[in-house]
Amino acid sequence: MQKDTAERFTVTIHVAAPGTPRWGERDSVPVRLENSSVGHMFLTIDDGSGRDPKSYGYTRAPTPTNPDAGEVDTYDNLVYRNPRYERTIEISREQYDKIMEFAEAPEKHGFDKNNYNLVTNACTDFAWGALNHAGLRPVGLAGEIRNYEGSIKVLDNIPAINAIPQQVKDSELDKVKWNDMPTQTFGQWWISQNGERTQDAHPLSGTPADPSHADHTRLNQLHQQVADLGAFGAQNGNVSASLLALSKEQQFTRVDDVLLGERRGDAAPNLFIVQGDRSDPAHQRASLPADVAAQTPVAASFERIEQLAQAQPQRDTQRQQEEQQLAQAHAPRMV
Repeated sequence: MQKDTAERFTVTIHVAAPGTPRWGERDSVPVRLENSSVGHMFLTIDDGSGRDPKSYGYTRAPTPTNPDAGEVDTYDNLVYRNPRYERTIEISREQYDKIMEFAEAPEKHGFDKNNYNLVTNACTDFAWGALNHAGLRPVGLAGEIRNYEGSIKVLDNIPAINAIPQQVKDSELDKVKWNDMPTQTFGQWWISQNGERTQDAHPLSGTPADPSHADHTRLNQLHQQVADLGAFGAQNGNVSASLLALSKEQQFTRVDDVLLGERRGDAAPNLFIVQGDRSDPAHQRASLPADVAAQTPVAASFERIEQLAQAQPQRDTQRQQEEQQLAQAHAPRMV
């Protein structure tokens, strides 16, 4: 016989992907915030009383004297809409109290609450710290993994969360919920694939993935067009970067459409980029094999784009010389 719900406690572990919509409130009116740039992991605990669950997460909270200050956020469950993954586990009253004990005063349990660090002291470290404190630990082939710190790549924490054993046998309160991946910019896709550590070294600085780069807008546009095709999954970023390089090679000033051709026999279909209205005979298009686009690393495409940019002044000079020669050839001659 199941216990009365009012006597039962749960923890829900939420994992939000980069690009997850975020909402706030101003004067009791919902306000759309910037989407999550790197993703987030946080916890909610429920005592079964019918009151709102308690939410605990850790985030950067810059101050004038400390740009990397951190704080415990108690509103993440209201801010992050439809996180990619959520696992609810029924726990004991003691475990409930232990999670709250850690979350309310993490500095008493070895967590540096005041200094956020994307790699060593971030949301995943905080969430796993609270779970470890409550004895909720993943179990591997060698047994329980004590003091598990998690992965800096937020979505990579999901297998470890799944490896936490059931705490109350056959509890019907235990459940797992998967939500759709959010729409992502190219940069958010990159972080989903490579983790937060990449941001510490700024490997995208100076590339089209850098918001200050002249081709950043076109890259994000292509990334959305490729995602809309629904054909490449985790390779969307490779394809987007390949098509950007193709558009630069063909000297397109913009890309109005991305098309995937039909597969014929064993040959991979072609991908097409289009400049102009497809119904206009004057529209321009260029193509490359879809498998080549998917298999070409982002770094290789970015390197090609940089090479094209460096060669552009020489090409411009050559074109000007050709135009001058053509003009001279057609100029009136003195007799």
